[in-house]
Amino acid sequence: MGILILFRSEVILFLFLICLYLLTKKRIKQVTVILVVSFIFIVPWGIRNFLVFDNLVPFSTNFGVNFYRGHNPYAVGVWADQEIIDGLLKYKSDSDFELHMDEYYSKMAIENIVKNPFKELEYVYIKLFHLWIFNSQDERTGLVFYFGPWFALIILFLISIKTSFSWQNQKYLYMLLIYFNLIVVFFFCLPRYQTMMKLAIIPFAGEGLRILGSEIIGFIRKQKRH
Repeated sequence: MGILILFRSEVILFLFLICLYLLTKKRIKQVTVILVVSFIFIVPWGIRNFLVFDNLVPFSTNFGVNFYRGHNPYAVGVWADQEIIDGLLKYKSDSDFELHMDEYYSKMAIENIVKNPFKELEYVYIKLFHLWIFNSQDERTGLVFYFGPWFALIILFLISIKTSFSWQNQKYLYMLLIYFNLIVVFFFCLPRYQTMMKLAIIPFAGEGLRILGSEIIGFIRKQKRH
């Protein structure tokens, strides 16, 4: 988990989901070990950032821009407007430009959430559609080589969920799916998020393929008997 967080800082949410589940089972020792070992990997990067920025930056300085892209007044994915550009120009010669940019983007995103709560609800559906179906803003997702295999996986995934749902046996895969949904709602969705989510989808799709194959074979045998 520590190594994954260094590559993708948002994975820390998945870490906390796992720990939260374990806490509900009162597995305190296991939670402690997971958190301590994970943060052993993370702390050196945090120290490096403190030495570079002379400020507490646990992971990166791109939180604000990604947060704004998911919560701006125009459309999901928009980078900036003239107000953002003018606001950032004030810090262009500042050695702490990255920190000011991160803070400024975060501030503008929060203001938009407060001003446009109903649009934010609309964004939730748009982002989840981008994650589970396709992202209409990216022309690559319109290629048959992209959406064809994806829809096949989704159909097999649904077959598996319908016939063999088991939180007890598959809880960590379900938590991984929950994590991806929370991440895109909190930020926004790029095609690569859907690609990464396939790590959790493929095992279910494999089971769905097995179930579908068994049904087809059973149907063929039944027809032969008649």
